Amino acid sequence: MRFFRRRRFIVNRELQMSLLRNSFLYVVLFVAVIGVVFFVPLMTELTQSESTSAGTVQVGNQIRYLYTYFWPAVILAMILIFLHSVRASHKVAGPLYRFTLVLEALKEGEISSPISIRKGDYLQQEADLINQVLESLRQNLEGLQQSQVQLNQALSEYKRELGQNLSTAEEGRVRELTEKATLLADRLRYFKLAA
Repeated sequence: MRFFRRRRFIVNRELQMSLLRNSFLYVVLFVAVIGVVFFVPLMTELTQSESTSAGTVQVGNQIRYLYTYFWPAVILAMILIFLHSVRASHKVAGPLYRFTLVLEALKEGEISSPISIRKGDYLQQEADLINQVLESLRQNLEGLQQSQVQLNQALSEYKRELGQNLSTAEEGRVRELTEKATLLADRLRYFKLAA
């Protein structure tokens, strides 16, 4: 069964435990309401009727029947709901985990490769949007890097054309432009494109 082949069932502990807690509370509330609906009328009838009447025996049999079949079904349902909740929470937490990895890489200047999430996971549209953002960043960074190379080439050609006949003002301006080009190159080196 594919469900049990996961390496980690809990990927984002805080989120998944919150979702599981909410699911558990809904189940407990539902069971309490059903329990009250089934058992309170029978218990009321049992306490109001005479202890030797046929009605008391019949109510007692109904209560015994409900205890025999109701509570095991409730426990089985709770187990199944818990397993489904873990699986459903993983379909949210798994993509969020991948999104977090991409955002942490971006914080460090690495533009990662596109995110791929499993078929059937939630947040598919958000993953597509993040991939579009990553591709846009990748294209813009490549364009900036090419422009920076072209700027360095243009500065080199400009210096070569002017030769040694630079005035102090021109020499200062060329030095200032070269420093700014170097600063731009240093800032662009912060970003890394993942393969």
